[in-house]
Amino acid sequence: MVVAINRLIDKYGVDVKLKTRSESVDSDGRVTYSYSNTLDCKAIIYPISGATEIWLVAGYRQSADYILSFKETVPVSVGDVVEYDNEEIEITEKVIQKLGSTTYYIEATGRRVK
Repeated sequence: MVVAINRLIDKYGVDVKLKTRSESVDSDGRVTYSYSNTLDCKAIIYPISGATEIWLVAGYRQSADYILSFKETVPVSVGDVVEYDNEEIEITEKVIQKLGSTTYYIEATGRRVK
C-alpha cells in the first residue's frame, strides 16, 4: 500500500514549496510567526468543493478549501504554508494514515491564505 500511494504522488502529484512555520514570543508575551526552511516536494492537491467547506470537528469550527496528500516522509505540520500555482495554502489539520506501525501517507486540509 505504501508503494502504491507513493507512486500515485510521484506520478500525479504537483511540485510545491512547503514553508515551515516557527513561532517566537517576545518579552510582552506576543506570539509572532515566521516562515522559512522552504522544502520542495510533491503533493496531490484537490479542492473540497466550489466554496469553502465548514464543519464542526470535535466541537470547534473547521474550514478548508483543499485536501492535500503528501508522502509519509514530508515533515508537514499544522500552520505550515504550501505554495502552489501562485497561491498560498495554510495547513489547518493533519491526518497521518497508518496501519499498525507503518505510516502510509499524510493527508492535510488547507485553506487559502488571503
